[in-house]
Amino acid sequence: GTVEARFVYVFVLGILFTGVKDLLRSQVMSSAVDSGRLKSRGLWEVYSGVVLLVALLFRAHNLPTLACCLLVQTIMAQFIWKKLHYDAAQTTIMHYWFGQAFFYFQ
Repeated sequence: GTVEARFVYVFVLGILFTGVKDLLRSQVMSSAVDSGRLKSRGLWEVYSGVVLLVALLFRAHNLPTLACCLLVQTIMAQFIWKKLHYDAAQTTIMHYWFGQAFFYFQ
């Protein structure tokens, strides 16, 4: 019950914390190669921690919507956004639109 749920939340918060720690440490490192690798790993940990947290907070019947959202986001990132060479502002607007669309899909 609740004890197990608390353990899961602590583990998810641990994943988020290590991701943020890696991001902050990548800002301090002097080597560009190690800094880039650490930043990439930190971003991935933050992303996966947020996805796990969202999956825990969703109702069970909305989990297929989350899976479809992640699938569509991955496909769009690989085949559309990279080829169009969007800057940060355009990518932010696309993610905002994407979030609004899938919010109403629920």
